[in-house]
Amino acid sequence: LARATTAAAIINGGAGWNATTFTLGQVSTSSDRGINKIYSFGDSIVVGKEDGLWVFQRYFESGVDSGEFRNITNEFEMSVSTENFTRGVEWHGWLYMTASLQSFYRWNGSVLEDISYLLAKPRLTNYGSRVRALMPDPFQLWLLLETPTDDTSTTKSCRLMSLRQVEGVLALHDLFAMRMGDANSLMSYNGSLY
Repeated sequence: LARATTAAAIINGGAGWNATTFTLGQVSTSSDRGINKIYSFGDSIVVGKEDGLWVFQRYFESGVDSGEFRNITNEFEMSVSTENFTRGVEWHGWLYMTASLQSFYRWNGSVLEDISYLLAKPRLTNYGSRVRALMPDPFQLWLLLETPTDDTSTTKSCRLMSLRQVEGVLALHDLFAMRMGDANSLMSYNGSLY
């Protein structure tokens, strides 16, 4: 991951960017793993890799310059996947991301929370828990979930859902089903979803 001059100017006014190249993980193992997605979150860089979620750490706790990336999800080193942290958006101070094995996480800069349980509650058998697209708006986080069908199907049944936070509790609302292939993104314009 090479440092770009424009990125240094954007993130914290360029402070803490004292290297021309950053290494994510050990050269013999983790750095051989692919980068799936790069996010800008909380005045920092968050990198979703096949083997985990890596966060740029400007300083050590002692205040000494770090300039390193650290893996905050060591458990993914044993669950390497090209799907880990590939899709995500920021909403209400949290970075919401998908990962392999139909998992769904959110991170607020210090706490990583597995919220996959929201998508796998008992008696919700008409949809699966694999989030394919996310779109935030001021009131809710829109989710497009695919049903538990063959991944190679070109006309999967998907469900549009709304995730809201009510008095500190996340609530999922099932809106409707539609048939489509894989969705990479959702977009909102003037009150409509595309």
